[in-house]
This record gives sequence, structure tokens and C-alpha cells, in this order.
Amino acid sequence: SDDDVEEMDKMNFNKGLSEPDRSVLFVAKKQKGIVVSGDKLIRKWCKQNQIEVHGILWVLDEMESSNILNPKEAIEKLQSLLQINFWLPTNAANELIEKWKKDL
Repeated sequence: SDDDVEEMDKMNFNKGLSEPDRSVLFVAKKQKGIVVSGDKLIRKWCKQNQIEVHGILWVLDEMESSNILNPKEAIEKLQSLLQINFWLPTNAANELIEKWKKDL
């Protein structure tokens, strides 16, 4: 709505955040939602504004914990991601894989 756009314009966003980033952050703040992102600027803004923020490792762990993925599937998905996403924190990813291996 026009009111939302006006309210969003008044928010103190980092200059490096795109319009879509700002929209997601605005909605998350307004609806007290969770943001899923690995982007450093987005994560920083969320922490400064008390918005819960998580990355892909958290999503996969939640999916495994909720039995959406079984441990074997979770390991395969994460190993595939590690092959194409060089930004993932390798140590944390390997810790998750070891955790899931215990559930096999």
C-alpha cells in the first residue's frame, strides 16, 4: 500500500541493500517474521533491528529435525550445496553432516 511504501522510505536501511532486500526486511519487521539469507548486509541489518535471521544450514537442519528430509537426504543435499556454493561455512556444514550421520 501507499502507507507501507511511505513507512518503508522512513526506515534506516544500509545503502547497499536493494529494493527487493528492503521490501523483505520491511515485511519481516512489520510481521515479526524470520529472514532466511546468507547475505552479510541483510544479516547485519536484521541483527541491528532484532529480526530473527538464519541461513541455509539452519533451513536444512530444521527440515531434517522435522522429518521433511531424512538424515541421508539432508547429507546429500548439503554435500551438493557445498559443491556449488563456496560461501557456505564449511566447518559448520561438516558439523551438521556429522550430526546427521549419528541419526542414520
